[in-house]
Amino acid sequence: MNNDNMKNLAVAILVVANLCVTQVGCRREDSGVHQQVLDRIAHAEEMLDKGMTVYEVMPNSVKGEYYAEYAAKYGAKGEMRKALSYIRQALPHNCRMTYEETRDFDLDGTLLNTIEDLGQAANYALERNGYATHSMASYPYFVGNGVRRLMNRVLPEDARDDETVDRVLGDFLDYYDVHCTDYTKPYNGMPELLQDLRDMGVNVSVAMAVASNKHQRAVDKIIPLFYPDINFVAIEGHREGVNVKPDTSVVFAILAKAQVAKADTLYVGDSGVDMEMARRACIDSVGVTWGFRNKKELVEYYADTIVNNPIDILNVVENGITIS
Repeated sequence: MNNDNMKNLAVAILVVANLCVTQVGCRREDSGVHQQVLDRIAHAEEMLDKGMTVYEVMPNSVKGEYYAEYAAKYGAKGEMRKALSYIRQALPHNCRMTYEETRDFDLDGTLLNTIEDLGQAANYALERNGYATHSMASYPYFVGNGVRRLMNRVLPEDARDDETVDRVLGDFLDYYDVHCTDYTKPYNGMPELLQDLRDMGVNVSVAMAVASNKHQRAVDKIIPLFYPDINFVAIEGHREGVNVKPDTSVVFAILAKAQVAKADTLYVGDSGVDMEMARRACIDSVGVTWGFRNKKELVEYYADTIVNNPIDILNVVENGITIS
């Protein structure tokens, strides 16, 4: 191998090492590697396939490092692929991260303010089928139990038969799947909170997950768009045949994937539905007041603690639950 090739390969290995370690959030001194490393490798290979440069594939968190300029100048895709391949081959086939704790988040009203897009889609479906629409201010109290229940709530009482609900729901989904990110945005402080939680891991391996009543197709589109740098161990939305929250199916599916005990799990949500699910599952709960429902509802559904700002969740994680 000539000097240029060696230089290119050295740069590629530095990039890949940080791609698979720093960005995933695992500790450099850990002897084991896990599934998220494989996921990062696959993602990097996919980006290279799409024509991105080695520098573009590098995580933003390391673009200021001393070798970043070398990656921009000397980063050859062939060597990058070779380095990815070397690391993939070095991993045990059954490697999997063993997490010690999980932080599970509701989506609508907790991670993201989605109410405008939900309301617009519902009003579109209602108007298309000849029914009166609702103000955006009423939608925070319509949502929370899945889209089918949403259709039942927005339709007139005499138009809630299964055939009508199915038709209106179909129009809602057709519209929402296209427009679900028109107005949606993260709540102030949430991206920074998730990054802080991701970067904790000095003494404990913390997994993050999403547990939502939103239909799975929309969840899979929205979360990676707004939180591309967060490696959620699970992104669980509503699937046909699975009960919606407050049924505990979704949170137990997450615990099975993360292999974490209930005692080491914290659930964060904005509604009584979220608090009731946590209570049924016997896991600690944090109610947030910036979402779709008010503090009174969180109290009525026995939130273990209530916070007013995302940064307060970090205090809960670091210092433990303080019963409200």
